[in-house]
Amino acid sequence: MPDRVFQICGATVPPLIGRKNALQRLHRSLTKATPDHLQIVGPRFVGKSVLLHALAETMRAAGSPYGALVLWDLGHQTPESDERFLCGLRDRLADAIHTLNKDYADHLRSAKERPYQDICEVCDALGQDSIKVLMLWDGFDKPLGNGRLTRNLWDQLKELAARPSVRLVTASRKPLHELIRSAETQTSDFWGIFDTNPIRLETFDDDDVDSTISKLEKVKFDPGARAEVLNWTGSFPPLLLTLLNTISEAKQGRAVDGAAVNQIAETIVGNLDGFISALWSDCPQSSRDLFHELVSGSALEEAKCAHSDVVPLMEKGFVKKVGARIHSSCRFLDRYVAHQTADVGSMVRLFGSPEAFKRSARPVLERRLSHLKSVDANLKRYIARSIEDLPEHPEQCMRNVRGIIDCALDLIWAVELGAGKVIPPEYFKDWENNNEKGAEKSWNRKFPFGRRGDQVRLLHLLTGTEKSAPRAKVVSRATYALVSSGHAFGNFGQHLDGADVEVTVAFSAMSVCLELASNLEHELGQKEKVD
Repeated sequence: MPDRVFQICGATVPPLIGRKNALQRLHRSLTKATPDHLQIVGPRFVGKSVLLHALAETMRAAGSPYGALVLWDLGHQTPESDERFLCGLRDRLADAIHTLNKDYADHLRSAKERPYQDICEVCDALGQDSIKVLMLWDGFDKPLGNGRLTRNLWDQLKELAARPSVRLVTASRKPLHELIRSAETQTSDFWGIFDTNPIRLETFDDDDVDSTISKLEKVKFDPGARAEVLNWTGSFPPLLLTLLNTISEAKQGRAVDGAAVNQIAETIVGNLDGFISALWSDCPQSSRDLFHELVSGSALEEAKCAHSDVVPLMEKGFVKKVGARIHSSCRFLDRYVAHQTADVGSMVRLFGSPEAFKRSARPVLERRLSHLKSVDANLKRYIARSIEDLPEHPEQCMRNVRGIIDCALDLIWAVELGAGKVIPPEYFKDWENNNEKGAEKSWNRKFPFGRRGDQVRLLHLLTGTEKSAPRAKVVSRATYALVSSGHAFGNFGQHLDGADVEVTVAFSAMSVCLELASNLEHELGQKEKVD
């Protein structure tokens, strides 16, 4: 069998194919007088790691303004605490500068207790030596998604990145502001240091496709062959490269037309299920519903499709826009979906066994989330990010419940107590007269800032107890019940201590969070109508 033209995966990162414009923009932004901090954003398998490694090679070449380069894959052995993150960064910086300044490297390696201070000291010293450090952080979704890194870390990294000698480039599946999972983390200024226009990697553009096809030197493409390659793959890199490899193996020294492409593509439909399944599972349920509507009918008017539903499909080449209409554009996905959903309406298939229920957990939750139309955007985003962890990472999902409850409580206090969170004195007088637990002197007749458990008790008092009438102007006892349940799940998620979490438990926690969001959407919406 002839050698394959394109390496798609393996033990080493494949060489860069195409992406000329993206690489040029990275180089231009990092070598100008005041370089930017940059984000590379794109779906899985699109080539973010490949681009980062190509950038690393470019920046190691003669004439680069960067003397040291830290290429860190955070998607594997992800740091699970602030200290581990900083220690990992310290060790990788030591490796990067070892040949430049052994003393600095040894200083970092010998340091044990102050990783952040030592990193800053060395970066300052490198700056004084006119040596710039470029940090390339791949798989940045993982440390953001594990829910264990605090605002303090992000504030420290913001200070580190403020140094002229340091520049950051991150790679993630979504823009960084969409990956944040808690209100506390969101308040860090770290997220504001990056260029607001991320470098988006999606499908190959026409130049990428042409330069890729041109590498098949022993195959001649007749008119129509190129179009059929795109019809099957949607120009998404691993699908395109797999099909081109197969064409190269089958047609070396011969011409290939559209009919031959179709015939060859049919032989590898099942071989791509792994790629297709992973990409398909990354699409929200509402996007999948839109695609089902496309393949069961005809093109849809773009104006009638939610932008948030179209983007996850378009970035993967599953759909394309032609004029004002959205069309299906990946025949490999068409075949996969047709096979997977032959009995899409079967309750037995979806929920007939514990394993089937676990597989269906995420789409059920996503469909419920899609019902919420006017809920607070941050609250909805925190819930959506947590649902994405199911069914593969229920522990990670649980760790983020606390951030959801914090966000919900902030919305409640804003409407019930105002911006200053002032509790009227007459409330306390009634609660004390009724011997209500939680209104005693420990609160000092003030809002219990920073004490989540006391805030949940305050919400109980506001919405009414067995002893005291409700004082809340908007939220109900049902909202309190959901907050209380979510608070318990949140505490559990923060203290797992290595315990396994069943998908069904995480499903229950997310169901509580969804119904809390739904209640708030209704209750806060009613308040807005009155106002």
